[in-house]
Amino acid sequence: MDVVMAVLQLGALGAASWAVLASARSHRESIELLTFTQWTERFARVEREVRAHPAKEDDDNVVSAYSPLFDLWAEEAFLWRRRQIPSEVWDLWRAGMVRVLTSPEARRAWALGWERYSADIPFTGLVGELISEAEGMARGRPGPPPPP
Repeated sequence: MDVVMAVLQLGALGAASWAVLASARSHRESIELLTFTQWTERFARVEREVRAHPAKEDDDNVVSAYSPLFDLWAEEAFLWRRRQIPSEVWDLWRAGMVRVLTSPEARRAWALGWERYSADIPFTGLVGELISEAEGMARGRPGPPPPP
């Protein structure tokens, strides 16, 4: 009888463990969806603001017009490096960054204001890669392959 009870208890423990794991996975997926939605909406809002208020010709206005967008990118890149953003989400956001950087004005804003981010070497390196991809796309070369 003790063996039967032990087996039943182990079975109940296994079922409870599975329920906890399933619940944790569901919770993680909910958080990922919420993160994706909130940050994507924020990106869209900041990008609309940049486009609604085109930068004037002088350097200070170009930099100040794009700074909110670059700030957002720096935050997103930081979270991605800390593995707080799934790679699938990051790939979508990164493609949006490349799309923005196909604009000569955006690249000019980065060239004028990048020093503000110079302490974040991984981020400045990332933007350099993004600019290379954007310039290649502007010259008619295909962009990066779509994520698998």
